[in-house]
Amino acid sequence: AHKLLFNEALHVLPGQCQNTLQNFYVKYEKQESRGLAGKSVMILDGTVEKDDELRALFIHESGHNIDLGCLTGTKESGKSAFSDSDEPIYNDDPSLQYYTISWLTSGVQKSNARPEDFVSGYASYDIWEDFSEGFAYFVLQNEAFAARAETNAALAKKYAFFRDVLFNGEAPQVATGLSQYKGKAPWDVTKLAYTWHPEMHVAIQE
Repeated sequence: AHKLLFNEALHVLPGQCQNTLQNFYVKYEKQESRGLAGKSVMILDGTVEKDDELRALFIHESGHNIDLGCLTGTKESGKSAFSDSDEPIYNDDPSLQYYTISWLTSGVQKSNARPEDFVSGYASYDIWEDFSEGFAYFVLQNEAFAARAETNAALAKKYAFFRDVLFNGEAPQVATGLSQYKGKAPWDVTKLAYTWHPEMHVAIQE
């Protein structure tokens, strides 16, 4: 059953990034972390009981794959102020458009950044969680993201990034988010309720 779940979720990812994931592991013993991902690898904890949470985890971790392995820059453009440990992030990396909305460096927020400028509490941890939580929120809680973006300039820019850079100017129609924003950001996007519409991705593929 999990194979179908992951296959459906893979097909809602941006087309240009669907081949980024090369090594995918689901471990059926309890893991320290529910999910881990890098440029081309993902490891998920298959003991997560709820399918919706497991799917949301896959989409969140796919955000890391896309950020690190699909949206990349070139050495010729020079090093930016951002880096992944010792690995530089180059000036023409498309992800920089997103990072620079709220961040000065990989782990230092701009002085005017506010908690409500991040889709979740976890998103405010660093640039990578900001990206991946934002990606999952865009795919699974799109209406809430759009509504919050109406009154928040930082979120409006983040929403526009996912829509225009990754989804060809459109919002994915694969899920109906059931979370409501009441002035305080959720801690973790992967725990928010939503209704999945698997038939929608079939239409997209055709």
